[in-house]
Amino acid sequence: MVLIYFLIACLKNPTVTKSPNIQQWPTWMVLEMETDQSVPTSVSIRLQDVAQQHNIQLQSQSVPTEFEALKITKTATSPLLIVESKADFYAQVNGRFRWEVQVNMTLYDGKAHHEQQFTIPVFHQFHHQRQEEALEAALPAIERKLHAMLNEHLQAQ
Repeated sequence: MVLIYFLIACLKNPTVTKSPNIQQWPTWMVLEMETDQSVPTSVSIRLQDVAQQHNIQLQSQSVPTEFEALKITKTATSPLLIVESKADFYAQVNGRFRWEVQVNMTLYDGKAHHEQQFTIPVFHQFHHQRQEEALEAALPAIERKLHAMLNEHLQAQ
């Protein structure tokens, strides 16, 4: 037990690379459902807080149509971020409901784009918990991936 506490105490938070000046990035955060909708406010606020630590302000935009998104990404000259997420029911395991949250984060910087796709398993205790709750439960992992993506982008500049 003491060894576990010692190892946890040795863990360091990853360093946060900051932009030398405040950058404002247009951002689209989409939760795919029957009709695509913006992610819950609690999720977007936490992701904006992650970007704020890097000296980046994310300006949430309304959910674009497929054609608008293609046009926006092809003509981008400054960085923009698109966070697409989808939560699907997977199975019932030992009385709990397993969901899988699929996330695709894409960062367009005008010259190239950086993309990360990953799936996060989430377990709900109650049947009424759905997509939005699954996305909120997966938020710590999404935040870590966003930190890593922003660090990588800022260090490459």
